[in-house]
Amino acid sequence: SLALSEVEFAAAREFVAYLRSGQYAGDEIQTRVFDLARENELPQARMFRVLYGLILGQKQGPRLGHFIPILGQEKTAEKIEHSLESAGKVDE
Repeated sequence: SLALSEVEFAAAREFVAYLRSGQYAGDEIQTRVFDLARENELPQARMFRVLYGLILGQKQGPRLGHFIPILGQEKTAEKIEHSLESAGKVDE
């Protein structure tokens, strides 16, 4: 399973809250991931890897901004939350 730092865990939770706060276009979702990485001082590639891991169980995947609207924001949020419950936390 995915091992996340406290910061990554918190950033993923923030993303869940974002997905539930309104309906967003693909470009807005994509931009939010970049912003989250910057706000949490995480490398962009790592932020995407964390989300791919939580959503798809793999290190990479289709562009999130295109993929999440297809999967559905609520379904994506639920998938992330479910994965967070089973994700391990690592000490930084």
